[in-house]
This record gives sequence, structure tokens and C-alpha cells, in this order.
Amino acid sequence: MRLILKSGNLHELGEEHPDMALHSRDLFEMPIVNLEEVDWSLYLDMIKVRLQTYQFFGRANFNAGIYFGMQLLLLTFPLVIAAARWHAAARHRTRLEVLPVDVDYAVGAIDHAFGRAQVLNMGTYRMLSRQMVDIDSYRRLVWSLLRGA
Repeated sequence: MRLILKSGNLHELGEEHPDMALHSRDLFEMPIVNLEEVDWSLYLDMIKVRLQTYQFFGRANFNAGIYFGMQLLLLTFPLVIAAARWHAAARHRTRLEVLPVDVDYAVGAIDHAFGRAQVLNMGTYRMLSRQMVDIDSYRRLVWSLLRGA
């Protein structure tokens, strides 16, 4: 709940997470300074594996139907961007430069939680997921995460 209210710190869940409270940096504020250089190939590999192994719907993802499972898989992109931004911000507080280590962390964190996090199966989060896959909402979310608000 503290994470949702922007006062939590994922470092409390494990040493692999940066020690930075979410409220100390607005993920939508600063633009990524090296956006054209960010390598998303690890993320694309994660998506390819999820698609090839059908690990995005059915029993692999809280019995989601194939269409909703695809939508949830699509939502991993803004989640990976947000996690990479947060990891980069924890490393450098004044300049948001996303490096391969940030993307690696983000892909690992999101891939680990996708289809496993019980909280994401709750009605409120499912409703939010359906709202965020609306094409206009999705476009605005991704744009604001990549470019800054």
C-alpha cells in the first residue's frame, strides 16, 4: 500500500532493489537524457519468450483470457520504463540517464512479478489494467515516461 501512495521503498523487499523511496523522485518529471541510446533488446526478448511459451494468459497469468493476457503483456512496457527510470534516478539524483544496468534490473523485476504478484489479480488493479490499455491512455503513459511530463 505504501508503494501505491508513493511513500514506499522496494529496497525493503530485497537488497537487489535501489534504496530510494518512490516519493523522493517523480517518475514523470525528468526526461531521459539518452533516450535514443537506450537498448530495449532484453525487454523484447522477454516478450518473445512469453509469447512463444504462452506465459501471458490462462494458468500462467491468473486465468486471464488470451486477449486480456496480451493486453497485460503490453502493459509491461510502461512498467519496465518506470522501473528503469527509478533505478537510474536512484543512481544519479540530478540527471536521468538510463543505462543497460537499469533496463536489466527493470526487465528482471517486471518479468519476475508478471503473473506471480497476487496483488495484481485484485479487482482494483484489474480495473486499472483495463483502463491503462485503452490506446489513448497507453500512449500518454508511455510518452510521459519516455519524454518526461
